[in-house]
Amino acid sequence: MSAGRNSVSPPGSASRRSAWEDGAASERDRGAEPAKTNSNDNHHREHNGSMKGNSRPNSAASAKSCTAGPCGAARTAWKDASVRSRNGDVRHQSVDIGLEERNGKSDKEAREPADTAGGGASSRGTTCMDCLKTVSKVFKSKKFKSEKLERLYQRYFFRLNQSSLSQLVILLVVVCGVLMAFYYGEGRLVPVYGIVLGVLLSLFVILLFMCNRNSFTQKQLCATCYFLLVAIAVIVILAVTAADPRIASEAVWITIFCIYLVYTLLPVRMRVAVLSGSLLAVIHTACAGGINREDEVFLWKQLVANAVVFICANIAGVFTHYPAEVAQRQAFQETRGCIEARLITQKENQQQERLLLSVLPRHVAMEMKADIAVKREDIQFHKIYIQKHENVSILFADIEGFTMLSSQCTAQELVKTLNELFARFDKLAAENHCLRIKILGDCYYCVSGLPEPRPDHAHCCVEMGLDMIDTIAVVREVTGVNVNMRVGIHSGRVHCGVLGLRKWQFDVWSNDVTLANTMEAGGKAGRVHITKATLDYLNGDYEVEPGHGGERNNYLRDHNIETYLIKAQHPRKTPDFGGFFRLTTGSTESVRGNANKKMIDTMNSPLLTPSNRRRESIDRNRSSSVAQLDSWGAEKPFSNIIPNLSKEMKTMGYVDQDGLPRNGQGNINNKQAHILGLGFDTRQEPQSPDDEVNEFLSRAIDARSIDRLRSDHVKKFFLTFRKPELEEKYMMVRDHMFKSYMGCAFTMFLFICFTQLIIIPHSFLMLVVFLGGFILVLSLLFLAVSESIRALPRCVVRLSSMIGESRMKSNLLGILTVLIIWGVAFVTMFSCDLENVQECVARKLNVSSSEMNISWLRSEGLDIGQEELHRNYSATHCRVTQQECHFPEYFTFSVLLGMLSCAVFLQISSIAKLAIMTLMAVVYIVLVEVLAVNLFDNHDLLLQAHHGNVEPLTVGLKVMTPVVIAVFLIALVLHAQQVESTARLDFLWKLQATEEKEEMDNLRTYNKKLLNNILPEHVADHFLKQDRRNEELYHQSCECVSVLFASITNFSEFYQELEGNNEGVECLRLLNEIIADFDEILGEEQFSSLEKIKTIGSTYMAASGLTEKTCDLDSKAHVTALSNFAMRLMDQIQYINEHSFNNFKLRIGLNVGVCVAGVIGARKPQYDIWGNTVNVASRMDSTGVPNRIQVTQDVYKILSAKGYELECRGVIKVKGKGEMLTYFLNKGPADLSPSSGRSRANPS
Repeated sequence: MSAGRNSVSPPGSASRRSAWEDGAASERDRGAEPAKTNSNDNHHREHNGSMKGNSRPNSAASAKSCTAGPCGAARTAWKDASVRSRNGDVRHQSVDIGLEERNGKSDKEAREPADTAGGGASSRGTTCMDCLKTVSKVFKSKKFKSEKLERLYQRYFFRLNQSSLSQLVILLVVVCGVLMAFYYGEGRLVPVYGIVLGVLLSLFVILLFMCNRNSFTQKQLCATCYFLLVAIAVIVILAVTAADPRIASEAVWITIFCIYLVYTLLPVRMRVAVLSGSLLAVIHTACAGGINREDEVFLWKQLVANAVVFICANIAGVFTHYPAEVAQRQAFQETRGCIEARLITQKENQQQERLLLSVLPRHVAMEMKADIAVKREDIQFHKIYIQKHENVSILFADIEGFTMLSSQCTAQELVKTLNELFARFDKLAAENHCLRIKILGDCYYCVSGLPEPRPDHAHCCVEMGLDMIDTIAVVREVTGVNVNMRVGIHSGRVHCGVLGLRKWQFDVWSNDVTLANTMEAGGKAGRVHITKATLDYLNGDYEVEPGHGGERNNYLRDHNIETYLIKAQHPRKTPDFGGFFRLTTGSTESVRGNANKKMIDTMNSPLLTPSNRRRESIDRNRSSSVAQLDSWGAEKPFSNIIPNLSKEMKTMGYVDQDGLPRNGQGNINNKQAHILGLGFDTRQEPQSPDDEVNEFLSRAIDARSIDRLRSDHVKKFFLTFRKPELEEKYMMVRDHMFKSYMGCAFTMFLFICFTQLIIIPHSFLMLVVFLGGFILVLSLLFLAVSESIRALPRCVVRLSSMIGESRMKSNLLGILTVLIIWGVAFVTMFSCDLENVQECVARKLNVSSSEMNISWLRSEGLDIGQEELHRNYSATHCRVTQQECHFPEYFTFSVLLGMLSCAVFLQISSIAKLAIMTLMAVVYIVLVEVLAVNLFDNHDLLLQAHHGNVEPLTVGLKVMTPVVIAVFLIALVLHAQQVESTARLDFLWKLQATEEKEEMDNLRTYNKKLLNNILPEHVADHFLKQDRRNEELYHQSCECVSVLFASITNFSEFYQELEGNNEGVECLRLLNEIIADFDEILGEEQFSSLEKIKTIGSTYMAASGLTEKTCDLDSKAHVTALSNFAMRLMDQIQYINEHSFNNFKLRIGLNVGVCVAGVIGARKPQYDIWGNTVNVASRMDSTGVPNRIQVTQDVYKILSAKGYELECRGVIKVKGKGEMLTYFLNKGPADLSPSSGRSRANPS
């Protein structure tokens, strides 16, 4: 569609071939006599031969921009944050999600500034202070400033936290079982240890059942968390103190395990997690140091190594807890914003539909909305929305004496008067089952039998006409102005629909409509004028008298139309008329007294006969209450399209496939997700936008089911999305924490190296491994972060960016880093002496290994921690040159930290983690049980010798290590499953939020265009102002407005209702093409100051200078623009004639002056302009000459000064104005385009 600014056309107009290019329209058969009508005092209908009755389209309605929504001033969580990266992934410019330290200063409910969630490096350089601030934020507990928001967040993730707590309790049960097995496996009989563990085990089982109850509350969860912290501390103390033989490395694995569980599975804040993890490390260090204080030789090395291991475990926990909490809070914010966006979108949809349906019937409006959303292929003609209806009644009513009434009103009073009057007519139309078609100045017409057929359509129209006459009688009495209604009714067939691309207007066309209009023109004031066809439908229910319409109207006389007048005594009833009390300044008491008398007379009205009472379909249950006199209660324009905020929202899993609540079992259906109505009582006090969104979210939280979401969208074991397109999108999402993961992994690598440097004897292999690993991990870290360092070569930056933007590439980089760390964790083991110490001593003592015992080791001076002595002994007696490693358990601790480094990469899938960590566990267990078994056996023997234990250890390191590795593997896999499952649900929510935001933005743009297609942009902006009072009517006095009427004078001759042209539909199709072409011309930039007002049958009405922006009082540019537009219309009609083999004649009238603009009608709001300027412009058209542009003397003065060529027509007689001097516009100035400057002095 080439229509410009605010045009919203039916589909097919954007890229269609011109209907005139192919000469597709052939000559129509013209056998029927043309329908002609006489003019009347309605200035909008003064255009001869233009199918008067068919005319009168009106502005159609659509929707409000979302800025009118209650949330218009408060930006959503992703108003500016949600963007799409160049590869299409869902991402955010920052992670400002409202996470701030609670300071108690504000209780404002909003999206507050937040901590930046690491991972995204700034393009500018950062200082050390910035780095320290960033690191300090990591250790802060995240909490929304708003108490309400924080409580909602806790409720939002309560079920997820409940699941985490259940997994934690299960793992603690496993740990307790393992500890009891280790303890009693040694044959120990001390009951206290077993009793305490047994009690804890029992409590954990009880808690497990409690955590899975539906009645489990947030307070109970909080209390359970703190109880578990105490229980974990007790477990660590028991594990350290019950060690026999004692050693400072005892229970280090349990402490690592518990520290990590506190960060990952215990739902506590970061500050609590850090304090708890640090406290566990201190407890273990204090207990181990106190119990093993006698081991002065190696105790300090173990305590320092333990401290390094614990710090590393805490770092891993922090870098797991922080991204997870940030992601959860971000998902919460985005879900909340999704609901907020949905509410706004829902409100806009409702406003759009109400506004559209306020002008267009539902069947037409829904068809047009559906077609707008569908892009069609290149088509030749615009789609026409026309339907044919048989057996309907058409009513035309005109206010006689309206010009005198309007002359006594100001602009505001005129608009208010029209609104009060036509609002009353609209109400009567609804009561009488009539569909109002259009208001044309003071003309009102409607149809009964549309869109659904009614057998009593004639009765409905007659009752409507009588009610209008009763109403205008009250107006006459209240205002003192002699006004009356002239009503004409005819029954027959109509074509109804919409024409054009701009300012959609619902209208009716047919010869029967023309006749109904003529019946009004030939009627009598205060009487209902009907045809014989209508009388036949009344079945004798009304008394009539001959109408003699032919005496007052030539068309009725020429076509020998038999007419009748309905006989009725007035007043039939007492209409409520309080609305007009507000328009007068005089006393209202006498009027009220007269009204009461009228009401009494109504009770005895002959109209209330049994024959009338039996017509229930038209009985409006008229009230005799005097209270009806207080006010007409006229609605204000658009008051019916601004309802209470919809109580609907699109969420995930809140309703079943039938749209019914699942009672906690949810489901999501992507973009077509069902919505759950959560309506409030409309009698409640209105809530603030934030409170309303929070209330919806609160109800949604109660209804959702995480388990159902997982089962509906994620495969159970592999945790991949069931829909391939979702999985593809998920894999394209960039993880902005990847750089943080790499930094954490590098830090853990350093801590592993420090641990082994402290506790393991140094060797050349260690130097090579550590240095090589350092270089490799640092290189990988550099590759991950180099995209933020702009000083680097472009190829390096591009490679880093490619890795960061691809989830697969970043995962491979992370896996490679983890494998390097894992390899470094145990490879140095091969620099240690792997020969059995018993065999070495037995060889030296020349005894068999079976005869060896612990006492012989002590006699040889071999003791744990004496690596140098042991190395010399082995080198002398066993010819071993490798280092002696007395603490191989620290290789196990290093491997555990390597497994934690894998868990830190949250974006790696749980299946990949399972494969990697299983590989780590199997390889290391094989190494422990096969290749390096002597190393661990030597530790057990030396530890026994150190403490003088004769009996060998039943549960040694080679037994304990596989169990510990297995426990860690289970815990980390469970956590990986939960992390990925949560991440995928977060992705669903983020995707939903982003799509909702995009839909809202698109709908806002669409609604704005659609609304501007109903109303001029400045009028639409007026009704979208949030501070606008609801009772405020739109009216404006315009100082210098140029008005155009353009009529196709011979279209009524062209229009014929024959079988060959589908009863006239094909004629209307051609008219639609003509109006569409006019609309497209109006959309050009040079005509941006013009506004289409309406189409009236085959007459096109436009104006310019309606706003301060478009009204140029100095150069009168808006007047010249409208004149140029008129010349373009003349050129276009000639072009159409050449290509459609027709001879349409366009007659155009122009005038300039003062007028009044406003919006009237509550149920069908309509923008229009009134005043003498409009009347005269209409007369310039109706008194003009075909194929000529007639202008007034005021227009002549402006155009002649601009170089336009005009021809003086002379003095003509204009109805209501007397004699006027007019001119023909022939040619524009020389600087205009050739198409606009062609001479029209001698039209063909």
